[in-house]
Amino acid sequence: MSLKNVTDRFLMLSGLGESDLKRWTPLCRDSLEYIESRLKNKDNSNENVCRISSAAAALAYYSYCLTTGTSGNPKRFKAGDIEIEQDYTQLTESAKALWLCEKEKISDLLKEEGFYFGRIIT
Repeated sequence: MSLKNVTDRFLMLSGLGESDLKRWTPLCRDSLEYIESRLKNKDNSNENVCRISSAAAALAYYSYCLTTGTSGNPKRFKAGDIEIEQDYTQLTESAKALWLCEKEKISDLLKEEGFYFGRIIT
């Protein structure tokens, strides 16, 4: 699996430049490793590079939004009579929705997670 694919997609999603990449590469690597650890069959991962890379980039972007504090309090900027307020809550929610959407797209490749509780009828 190529970390470069993930970092390229992450830069596209985040709007960051190449100069910021060094700082956020570990986040992209962690996201890719997390998804690779959940794959049912690691042998066919090369066939699904694009889907896996997209999901890893979406997870990295969601983590980036949470890490940079873009969730929570709005940012305010005031210069004279002009005041700008930016609320990052919507951005973080969108990043989470993107991650969940990309995760769904690779659900056929991932091990089942969670716990099923039921009864056996004989």
